Amino acid sequence: MLFRFDRYSLFVSASTLLILFSCNRKPETNPLVPIIDFVPKFTIATSNGLGGTISDSQNNVESGQTVKITAKADQHYQLKGWTGDCGSFSKDDLEITITASNNCQVRAEFEKISYSIKAISKGGGGGLREGELQKKQGKLAFFTPKPNGGFKLGNWQIKKGTDCL
Repeated sequence: MLFRFDRYSLFVSASTLLILFSCNRKPETNPLVPIIDFVPKFTIATSNGLGGTISDSQNNVESGQTVKITAKADQHYQLKGWTGDCGSFSKDDLEITITASNNCQVRAEFEKISYSIKAISKGGGGGLREGELQKKQGKLAFFTPKPNGGFKLGNWQIKKGTDCL
């Protein structure tokens, strides 16, 4: 029908062209169509070693969002250090902040606290073979009394206000 050159065909052809040109107009924004922005989301996986706990893993963390991770040492333990690929952190920081930029993991490692144990002799009866020791929680400390001639060991006493057993 477009190949015929009569009056009706030209009218249809002109109408068709008019419609084609009107389709090339820039469409108006429809307020009912949602605009979707893609924001990457990441997982910050957490784990801990023996002697303490760490905050739970964080899933679906948006890129750029900060997450606080806290380590808590059990009694007689201390934070040895942070490991993983989420960044470098000081072992002195029990709470760290991570800015999400990729999936990563962080681990809190703990160690037993080393205590100083000191034994002294009272009176004029002698001394000890070892006077001060460094021991980790749960390890035994041995002190050997060495009384002077004519003296014997009376007893052992634990200083009040200490946690020694």
